[in-house]
Amino acid sequence: MNTEEFINGIRKCIENNDIEGAISVLRDLLQKSKQLDNIILQSARYNDLKQKIRSGTINTEDAEVAQSKIAEALLDMIHDIAKNVESEPKLKKAVDKTLKKSEKQATQNTSKIGNENSRNLVIQGTNLKGGHLTIKI
Repeated sequence: MNTEEFINGIRKCIENNDIEGAISVLRDLLQKSKQLDNIILQSARYNDLKQKIRSGTINTEDAEVAQSKIAEALLDMIHDIAKNVESEPKLKKAVDKTLKKSEKQATQNTSKIGNENSRNLVIQGTNLKGGHLTIKI
């Protein structure tokens, strides 16, 4: 997977309403960056929104607006990363490190799934290559 596919994968997470997945990948990516505070802020906003939804203190329309604003802020961050990744060596290094980490985890997870049990198993999630992942064993 290259940098462009990686960036598009994060966008795909947002497109699939996997805000938590996008936040998680961005948090890993921006761990040693000034932008980490921005992702922490969006994560806090999203967690607050989930709590309000669970407790019933926000109506559906307001929740959708709030989630759209969070998604828009994440997309702005992704746009900035895509624009600056080639010109900022530290950012490029962070992207490469996160790519290697996610590929290693995917390989490890596949091995664990294959050895976990011989009965039927279905695992679903969003992958970073831009699609919905379904594994049936």
